[in-house]
Amino acid sequence: MRKVLFTMVILSGVSFAQEATPIITPDTRAVVKAADLPEMQGIPEFSERSNFMSLAGSLRYRAYEHSGEWLTREQSVAALSEQVEASVESANR
Repeated sequence: MRKVLFTMVILSGVSFAQEATPIITPDTRAVVKAADLPEMQGIPEFSERSNFMSLAGSLRYRAYEHSGEWLTREQSVAALSEQVEASVESANR
């Protein structure tokens, strides 16, 4: 019985670890755009400019202030990554 329980616990951990990162949907982009988020690249985390929060937390808070809708942490991280990718692409043009 212990072996079965142990195997179930291990397998559930493996499946949890392999969950896909949420994709930014048009709705999430609209919430981020409505939050009027300034360019976050170069802003240190936990500084006055980020309201003493992580960049992901600062984005989540700003989005909530403007839309009344909380983004998940994963959505916030993905939105910040998308912002960085967009700035790199524009710099390469």
